[in-house]
Amino acid sequence: APMVLGSMINNQLLSNEAANNDMLVSQEQVGQLIMEAPAFQVDGAYSNERFQQLVRAQGQTELGFIRSLQRDLVMNQVRAGVVDTNFSLPVELQEQRRLAEQQRDIAFVRKSVDELAGQYEISEQDIAAHYEANQADFMRPEMYQLSFIEMGEDSVSVDETVTEEQVQAEYEARITALKLVSESSERRDASHIQLQLGDVRSKQEAEALASSIKAKIDAGESFADLAREYSDDASTANGGGELGAFSREELPEEMAQVLFSLREGQVSDPIEVDGNVHLIKLNGVIKRDLPGLDDLADTIRADLKRARVEAALAEKTARLDELAFEHSDLQTPSEELGVSVQVTDWFSLNAPTGLAANPKVLEALNTPAVKQDGHNSGLLELGANRFAVVHLAGKREAEPLPLSDVRGKIAQTLRMQRAMARLDELAGDADKLIAEGAKLDAIAEGLGENIETANKLTRGSRAPTADIVRQAFQMARPFEGHALPLQAQRLSNGDLVVVEVSAVRDGAGDELNTQQQAMALAELSSVEGERSLAQSVRYMRDNSDVVINESRMQEPQQELQ
Repeated sequence: APMVLGSMINNQLLSNEAANNDMLVSQEQVGQLIMEAPAFQVDGAYSNERFQQLVRAQGQTELGFIRSLQRDLVMNQVRAGVVDTNFSLPVELQEQRRLAEQQRDIAFVRKSVDELAGQYEISEQDIAAHYEANQADFMRPEMYQLSFIEMGEDSVSVDETVTEEQVQAEYEARITALKLVSESSERRDASHIQLQLGDVRSKQEAEALASSIKAKIDAGESFADLAREYSDDASTANGGGELGAFSREELPEEMAQVLFSLREGQVSDPIEVDGNVHLIKLNGVIKRDLPGLDDLADTIRADLKRARVEAALAEKTARLDELAFEHSDLQTPSEELGVSVQVTDWFSLNAPTGLAANPKVLEALNTPAVKQDGHNSGLLELGANRFAVVHLAGKREAEPLPLSDVRGKIAQTLRMQRAMARLDELAGDADKLIAEGAKLDAIAEGLGENIETANKLTRGSRAPTADIVRQAFQMARPFEGHALPLQAQRLSNGDLVVVEVSAVRDGAGDELNTQQQAMALAELSSVEGERSLAQSVRYMRDNSDVVINESRMQEPQQELQ
């Protein structure tokens, strides 16, 4: 969620920057991009039907898609203004290659904290003293045990016989509903000829022209050919005026009324919609195919059986809820309903297991009625057709864990503490020796370890360890006539390592040809451009009033808990 929110804020900042600099992308430019996009073409030509299909598959309206694309193009202008104006010089490429492709040879001595810890013997007195001094770290939490009655589909038995008459009756009920759905989801494939009003022609001129075109259509001329000749809608004229298929709700009311009153193949009289005059042709009606009895019979049988099970389960669980409320334990509900009372294992609230791991069960346990007063819970819905009622069967107070249970853990803790303390001392000794000009072999002797080597390391090397490689590339390079660089360091796992850099070989040993250098410079410029863009967005955030309402962000999460 923070990553998504940050991206949304950055996009809004880029949009604000575009607006402040009067950056615009016209709808005509967007329309041209859409018509040229391969995704919206069929057989090499723009297809409005293809456009509509893909846009709706993304859950968007056509207007919403166009506005979103327009907004993205404007933001890209801002991005391009930063990213594309960056450039890199050959000297920068050479320096970047020198560092990025650099290789180093090292020698090092490592003192392992684990090996050192294994050398310490911990006495029983030390273990007992640590146990007593840190009693709070070795407590067993409160433990609980629940008794419960659980019900599911296997808790009821029903007559699974389904007759053909019952299937037929259910089919007739369903087909009636499906017919209503089919009628409400009816779509109509339409074409149009659009005549623009305004500077092009007056309303009277447009209606007169439309009437003459209609007369030609009535006389047998092709609607598609006339659309190519006369229509002012550039996006559909070349396709013979084809608009695609629409439901009633997707069209302006004036157009919907006319289109849904036409017969298939019929052309409307001239109508004015959205400031233009149109002739509309109904190409075809698309209705949802209705399944036959054979198509639905198996599904209906299964649904009728499931409905009987669910009805029986609902009746039985409702009775369980009543009995659990009326009685102080689960024995009577169990006997009356013929179901067994089960018992969970002991569990703690921070590590529940089995049934107790269900959030609904934990929520019920934490209510005063169950936890303190010893009442049964209400009916809990644990999942699909799975229900339960729980009762607190037992509770154990928090208590110290026996020393025998934690002895090994305490011993290992004490070994590690002593090893870490000793390595701190050895690190200090190594720093002093380095300051006095000692060689690596003298330090190795003092640590009682052998010298290891690793050659041709790069910045991406993972061996001997990432920590050692990182340290090696942070150290100074050796110079002739000077002592080799030495540095002591504690690794992330606690080990002590002393590293010596014995050789450094800079990168960019191979010359690049003209094409390789151009490609490398372009890539470096792109990286620098993205870095500049990130810095620009950071500057915008630092100098803008960005307010994040944390409480509103938490509301959806709280509703889900």
